[in-house]
Amino acid sequence: MRRLARLALALMLVTLAAPLAHAVRVVDEPDVSPPWWAEVKDEWDRAWEDAWSRDRHEDPWLQEEDDDWAFDGPSAAAGTVRFRYRDAGYTAVELTGDWIEWGTVPLAFDEEAGLWEASVDVGPGRHYYRFIVSDGEGEWEAIDPEGGGATRLDDRGWVSVLEMGNRGIRLHVRDERRERWRINREFEVDYGDEDAGLSYQRVDGLVLGFMPDYIGSTDFEPSVKGQVAYGFESERWTLGVTLLQPLAPRNRAWFKARAYTGTGYAQRTGIGDGENTLAAVFFREDYRDYYEREGASFSVVTRALPWLRAEVGLRSEDHASLANTATWSVRRGSFRPNLPVDEGTLRSVYSVLRLGSSHNYLELGWERAGDDVLGGDFDFSLAEATWRSRLPMGPRQRLDLRVAGGSNLRGTLPLQRRYLPGGLGTVRGFDYQSLVVPDPADSGLEPARYGGERMLLANLEYGFEVDSDVTLYGLYDTGLAWADRDADVHLNDLRDSAGLGIGFDDDQLRINVMRPLDEDADLVWELRVEHAF
Repeated sequence: MRRLARLALALMLVTLAAPLAHAVRVVDEPDVSPPWWAEVKDEWDRAWEDAWSRDRHEDPWLQEEDDDWAFDGPSAAAGTVRFRYRDAGYTAVELTGDWIEWGTVPLAFDEEAGLWEASVDVGPGRHYYRFIVSDGEGEWEAIDPEGGGATRLDDRGWVSVLEMGNRGIRLHVRDERRERWRINREFEVDYGDEDAGLSYQRVDGLVLGFMPDYIGSTDFEPSVKGQVAYGFESERWTLGVTLLQPLAPRNRAWFKARAYTGTGYAQRTGIGDGENTLAAVFFREDYRDYYEREGASFSVVTRALPWLRAEVGLRSEDHASLANTATWSVRRGSFRPNLPVDEGTLRSVYSVLRLGSSHNYLELGWERAGDDVLGGDFDFSLAEATWRSRLPMGPRQRLDLRVAGGSNLRGTLPLQRRYLPGGLGTVRGFDYQSLVVPDPADSGLEPARYGGERMLLANLEYGFEVDSDVTLYGLYDTGLAWADRDADVHLNDLRDSAGLGIGFDDDQLRINVMRPLDEDADLVWELRVEHAF
């Protein structure tokens, strides 16, 4: 379908082979053909969308559509589109569109269904249309309330959009699903892919939460997602809300506003809520470092192209340390203490640029805090980069690669932002958070500072599918962090490990065995229920 979509602009110039079966009343209307630069942009977007193809299991518009998926707007079969308009006591409804040179086609009234309907032949390509609605008091023009989308033309105002491909109108139905997917993916940036339910961790204990949301259904209608969670051991509420106000049609750009209070954590391992809960309940392991935060952020975000996400914004947050409250676990012992943080107010400007698809992307990030920006208690300038790639190596074989790095360019990172590689989620096979070269200037400090100001990390997995449910892996990790931001970085200083793994059901269950390569160490076994990276 996507290859054929590139022919849409050329096919729009082809006239219909047969005259319309309906009587047409021609009205004088201005030319509403899109300008040449809009056509070039459409073709450019489609070409790049093909080049940066997304992953089918994550992008719903690339999957086969469900047979029972209902669409209440126009429907199509073999090039004939049935237009429908719901009745509300009207005396007449007509259809006008660019493919009939803005003439009109009357719709017939189906009293039993309560619908005005007409079937019209429509050629391939993108088309614009509206309804002319009459009642006892007058006549007006309206866009299709059940259609998949609308746009504003310079010479005509708001019109509904109809896209016809080789499989008919469902190409545009997919555009509507894609918009909802864009919105949900943007919410996942802040909340992850966990929507609700129970979790367990060492700072709040048992946590019950839910995340209500509202997804806007028109071009400029806002979308909202909230977070409400309560920790029974800490007796602490965690609350948040995110507003996405569209700035462009089809949800290609938003003004984004967030407000939050309660428990937050440093994103150091990429381990999700479900996996972290299982580790805490059964093994008394918690792979997150928590702190209390209260604040807000404001940004402009764009997903104008399928392979692009860019964000520029500012934030203001108050941070404070939290102590453990949970004591129970199936495994005996105690949870490791929650690390203290540098308390104070963080005010910063930040930007994020991501290019690529779900498993093949480059992400660049930058954050600046200090008196010369917005003030606050912290002064740093942090630059980060991540490259992720999945490469097919032959039949039933693939190579997964992640390379990540970060460096503070000025001032001092607060403890809650410093790097702590080692163990699950970073360099497997080593003790948790153990791969940091200390800064000699910090010797004798009480309490001792922890974590690094700069970091390098690489993970490599070579997978071979034994069958559809079992995959064997060869694994290699390397990485290190430096507490001195001016320290010389040499690749031969990195610590590395290697091992083997076996994954079941697309890595819904993974067993790894790893061993450090530069020291005499024991084998380390890992059990994962999520993708490693």
